Amino acid sequence: VGVLGAVGLVLLLYTSISLIQKIEESLNYIWHAPRPRPLAERFTRYLTVLMVGPILVFSALGVTATVMNIEMVRGLMAVDVLGQVVQAFSRLVPYLLIIAAFTFIYLFMPNTRVRLWPALVGGIVGGIAWQTAGWVFAVFIAGSN
Repeated sequence: VGVLGAVGLVLLLYTSISLIQKIEESLNYIWHAPRPRPLAERFTRYLTVLMVGPILVFSALGVTATVMNIEMVRGLMAVDVLGQVVQAFSRLVPYLLIIAAFTFIYLFMPNTRVRLWPALVGGIVGGIAWQTAGWVFAVFIAGSN
């Protein structure tokens, strides 16, 4: 496990960094960035994206299940108006977290200044598309039994 684990870790890091580098190159092309960042700055940005991105994505995946299992939330669900608000909020939060992740990437990755509004619009479109694709995939898998 020692050597195999080390090789696996090295390959995972290589794959992750290569993927983020391709994303950065694509965003630099889209935003007409004049040149790539210096290597040290790229490394710190890549490390930040590797830490923040998964936190937001996995939070989006787990928030609904976690919130619905809290006893206080179940009590609020029994009240008509509050139950509807909690249910709407629990459906909306995953979208908001994914939108935040996409907006963060659109603001943070290109080697040029990106204004908040275009990054937010891209984050909204990308986040809704991501969540919709996840929903379609879940329906497909559930229907394939």
